[in-house]
Amino acid sequence: DAVSLGWPIPASCGEPSVWDALPRVGPARASALAKAAGRGTLQRPSDLLRVPGIGPKMTALLTPRVAFLVDDAAAGPAEEPP
Repeated sequence: DAVSLGWPIPASCGEPSVWDALPRVGPARASALAKAAGRGTLQRPSDLLRVPGIGPKMTALLTPRVAFLVDDAAAGPAEEPP
């Protein structure tokens, strides 16, 4: 379970089984999160909103359980790509 895995889990974790251990994350969300992590697109908490099946409530639930490279609160608004 997630407790034995330890929190926070790295946002770069590409293993669906690790994501699946988090609360309210089943196989479909776990797969989507692992794919996003494998592509390196989970740099900050707000990046979770780009993952299919993840909305604001799920983002709030997952954020304390995931170790991101950038903290949204400290970094300010995400920059738009050129």
